Amino acid sequence: MPIIGPLTSPPFDTVETAMNMARAHIGDAIPTLAGSVLTDVQPFSQQMANTAWRNLQLFLVQLGFSPLEDVQVIAGIPASTVADPGVTAWMNWSQYSDGISVYTPPATPVLPQNFMSPREIRERPSGASAIFQKMDEYKNGLPLTAKIARNYAWQWAGNTLRFPGSTVAMDFWLFYAAFFPDFQTIGGVNWTLQPIPIMRAATALSYFIAVEVSEGRGDVDTGSFLAKAQAAAAALMNTEVLDPKAILKPSEYGKMRDQYSPVNGPGTAGAQGGPNGGSV
Repeated sequence: MPIIGPLTSPPFDTVETAMNMARAHIGDAIPTLAGSVLTDVQPFSQQMANTAWRNLQLFLVQLGFSPLEDVQVIAGIPASTVADPGVTAWMNWSQYSDGISVYTPPATPVLPQNFMSPREIRERPSGASAIFQKMDEYKNGLPLTAKIARNYAWQWAGNTLRFPGSTVAMDFWLFYAAFFPDFQTIGGVNWTLQPIPIMRAATALSYFIAVEVSEGRGDVDTGSFLAKAQAAAAALMNTEVLDPKAILKPSEYGKMRDQYSPVNGPGTAGAQGGPNGGSV
C-alpha cells in the first residue's frame, strides 16, 4: 500500500509578507516591522493593499501572464428564437438574451464570475461530443447574416459578449483573461494572512502598495516605486516565457490544423494516405 505524505498547501507568500516589504520600502519599519503608519489595523491599509493587488493583476494581464488566464466551457446556451439578422444575442455576468427576451441563471448560463475579457472562443452544438470550432472575433459590429446552426462570430463590447445567435443550443469553449478576488478576512483568518495566489509575487505587490502610500502622501518617490513595481512584475512574467526546446521542426508546426493540434503522423490512423494512414 503506498504511503501518503502529509497534506501541504502551495508555498504562496501571504499578504503580510508584502505589507512588511512595503513598510520597509516607505521607511515605516524603523521602530517595528508592524509599522506606525501602514499598520494592519489602519482603515486605509486593506484598501491600499487591494488597490495595489488589482493594479498588479492589470499589469500582468496585459503581458499575457498565464496564472491570470482561465478556460471554461459554457454549456447549454439557448437557441435564438429571433429570425431577424439584425437582432443579436448577448451575455454578461448575470444575464443572457437572444436579442428579445432576457434570461437569468439557473435558466441560462452566464459568463464566469472571474471573467475579465475574452482571448479566444470556440463553439459546438450543445449536448454533442463534437470538436469545438473556432469563432472569429469582430471589432466593429457583427455580420448581419441569416441565422444558422452556428454563431461563427463574436464581439466584446460594453462589458458584454455579443454573437449572432444560433438556431440550436450551443456550448462555448471560453479562453479568457481572469482575475483573483480582493483580499478579505474569511472566518477567523485575517485578510493579511491570506495567500497571494501568484508564486513569488510579494515583491511586486509590495512595490505597488508603496505606490499607493507614497502617492497618497504626495511623496516624490512615487515614480521610482512604480518603476520598481513594474520591473518586479515583468520579472514574474519572464519566469514563464523561456523558449522551450521544440519537439518538431518549424515546417512541421506549419502543417498543424491549428496552433494546438498536430496532424497525425505517418503510419497512424487518420493520417492522409493509405488505409492505415501510411503513404501509398
